[in-house]
Amino acid sequence: MNKNTNNYQRKYNPDWFLKMTDLKRMDRIIPWDSYGSWYNNLTIRYKLFPYLKNREFALLVPKCFPEDRLKSTRFLKITNVQSFDFFFKVTGMNDFETKYGFFYSMAKYETGIPFVPYNKEKRSVAKTYWIENHWKEMVSYDFYLDVDGDEKIFDLTKDSAKYILNLLMELKFPFKLRYSGQGFHFITDYEILEPYIPLKWKSFNPNLSYNIYKLFGLIAKWISNQTSEFIDLGIYDPRRVLKIPFSLALYETGVYVCLPITNLIQFDNFDLKSAHIQNFILIEKIKSLEDKYFELDYLSPAKITNPEILLNKFFKEVKL
Repeated sequence: MNKNTNNYQRKYNPDWFLKMTDLKRMDRIIPWDSYGSWYNNLTIRYKLFPYLKNREFALLVPKCFPEDRLKSTRFLKITNVQSFDFFFKVTGMNDFETKYGFFYSMAKYETGIPFVPYNKEKRSVAKTYWIENHWKEMVSYDFYLDVDGDEKIFDLTKDSAKYILNLLMELKFPFKLRYSGQGFHFITDYEILEPYIPLKWKSFNPNLSYNIYKLFGLIAKWISNQTSEFIDLGIYDPRRVLKIPFSLALYETGVYVCLPITNLIQFDNFDLKSAHIQNFILIEKIKSLEDKYFELDYLSPAKITNPEILLNKFFKEVKL
C-alpha cells in the first residue's frame, strides 16, 4: 500500500477499508484491505458476467478519486469470469493502486467488441477505429432511464423513481429496476421494444437524423415531463455505459452495492442502508445474493405488459 493510498484513506475515510487483524476470522470476513476482494469472489463474478456478454466493459474511476480519473479505461472484452483476473492485474486493482466503477454498454454487438492485446499503441489504433465504426456491429441498444441523485437527496430521488414506476406500471410498460449507487436505473431490453419501433427510428447510425438514440432521448423527455426532472436527458448516445448490477458504487460517504430491485415491497422499503457494503461483509451474506437478489425478467408481471401502449401514446402526443 503506497503513500497515495494512505492519503486517500485519510481524506475520504471510506468505512469499507476494514483491517484484518484476526486471521482466524478470514473464513467469515472479507479482507477489505484489498479492493479486489469483492470482485475476486466467484459469486460476484458470476453475477456480473451475464451483463457483459457481447457488450463493452469499462472501468471508470469515480469522482471521489479525482487524481486518478485519467486512469479510466474502456474498450475491454470479458469472455469468461477468469477474464477479470487479467484486467485486475494490468489496472492495478489488486494492488490497491486504483479503484474503479464497473460499467457495461447499452449497446450489444454481434460478436462483442474485438479482442485487442493490452498494448498501448495497438489499442490506440483499434480503439479509434472502433469508436468511429462500432455502430455497424451493433445488434441492439437497450432503452434506459437514469434517475440521477446522490446520498444527500436520496428521499427525493426515490420519490422521483416512484412517480416513474407508477407511470410505467399504469401503461403496462415492461422494465427492470436497479439501484445505481446514487439513484435508479430503469432498463428495457431492445428486443422487447423492437417490434413496436417505426422503421425509420431503428438505425444505429448516429450520423442519421433519425436514429434509436434520438428516439429514446425523446421518449425519456416525454416521461420526464410527466413525472420527474431527475431523469438525466443528456445521456443518449451510441457508446453509453451504465453501472453493472452487483458492482460497487464508490462515494466519499461510503460504498454501495448496485442492487436489482426485484419487487415492489423491496422498493418501498429500500433505503441507503439496504445497499451499503457493510450488509455484505460476511461471506454468508454474499452467498445469499444467489437466492435473495436475483433479477426478474421484468418488475411488472410479464403477462400484463405491452410496450405498444406507451409507444402509441408517445407517438400520438409527440409529433415527429
